[in-house]
Amino acid sequence: MGDDRTLVKDIMTTPLERISPDAEIVEAAAVMRDKDISALLVTTAPPSIITSTDILDAVAQERDTADLLVSDLMTESVETVPRSCP
Repeated sequence: MGDDRTLVKDIMTTPLERISPDAEIVEAAAVMRDKDISALLVTTAPPSIITSTDILDAVAQERDTADLLVSDLMTESVETVPRSCP
């Protein structure tokens, strides 16, 4: 019997899109829109993530997104898995 498990590489977006923690939220939103994706890996150690939901939450809370950086909204120290992981 074959291995029918779906691997991470089968469902992940490639190439992995990255953004600096010092980037403005407007830039992060534009990259997500242009690439038709909902999250960006933030280049921190360990890795962090910024999602479209993070940005929507800030807008819903009436925060001034013009003054926000990725580091203000990102989720820090996210778990990562290798591409070959089922």
